Amino acid sequence: MMSSVIRIVAPLTFLIFFLEISHAHVPSFVLPDRSGTRCRWPTRPRPSWPSSRGSKRRRTSSIGSFDTPTSRPSGGEDDVHDHRFGGLGGGGERGEGDDEWISLVDHRGDRDGKDDDNDDDASHSPVRKLVLVRGVGDDIPRDGMDIELRYNGTLFGTPPDTWSVNDVVDCWLPNIQGMGHLSPIFEKLNIDGRTLANLTEEYCLDAMGMDVTRMQAKKLVMASRRLVRQRYDHPSGTVFDSSDARGRNYEFVLVPDGGGVIRAMDIAVRTMRVGERSLVICRSDYGYGSEGLRTNGGVVIVPPFATLCFDLTLVGAE
Repeated sequence: MMSSVIRIVAPLTFLIFFLEISHAHVPSFVLPDRSGTRCRWPTRPRPSWPSSRGSKRRRTSSIGSFDTPTSRPSGGEDDVHDHRFGGLGGGGERGEGDDEWISLVDHRGDRDGKDDDNDDDASHSPVRKLVLVRGVGDDIPRDGMDIELRYNGTLFGTPPDTWSVNDVVDCWLPNIQGMGHLSPIFEKLNIDGRTLANLTEEYCLDAMGMDVTRMQAKKLVMASRRLVRQRYDHPSGTVFDSSDARGRNYEFVLVPDGGGVIRAMDIAVRTMRVGERSLVICRSDYGYGSEGLRTNGGVVIVPPFATLCFDLTLVGAE
């Protein structure tokens, strides 16, 4: 009886081990293959790091010649800027990059087409980059090119505290079932991330009046509380993926509609030159959206609505 069980279990154990190993090298930003041609690998990789939830250990992942802690408080772009330049070595000096964030997507007028006082401020852009080391040549990647990237991805900021009103209305509210119609009132009341984090049923009923029912108020508050809990389970600065941790750079082909990698990655690569090293910060609708990213086993790699920061180096484009 025992020998029969062993004969059945042994092959299954080997198959599970083989599948886990074969997925270990898949970067988290790779999209699932729906056409059979865009991407050879699935988007649910087995992480090469342990979950930080419930653990007080601090690990580091080396990128370039500096170390980034997997759990480090971050107050915003100034923190990221100073931290990266302060530890930069081997790749260049501060003067070799730029000193201002660059918007990579059009955020003028946003939803209503009206002018915004912050239209020219790249810090309000859903996808923005800061060049640390400039690349060489004048050519930028084009469709059909083979791309090689060195990357390091971290969770950025502490949603919803770091969100603007636009972030709340564009990213969060439409994903709360039946709440999309509240966008105008959220804008009118200037409900940004900090207000959202302290949302109460009383506030919703008093401030929004006839626009919201008591049941909808409860739903909004419950959704905001779920969001707030993420700051403790997935702190800002947590490294969720790294080519160094995987032991290899990531190679892929640029395709016309941006398939294969998350939107922010595709957008950023198309603005880089070989040798360029940049920080890229993206809002959740250009990353993993309202679902986030999990392993096949259900372990959260990137939580829902997470803002991300990528340290990217374009190694090659041919």
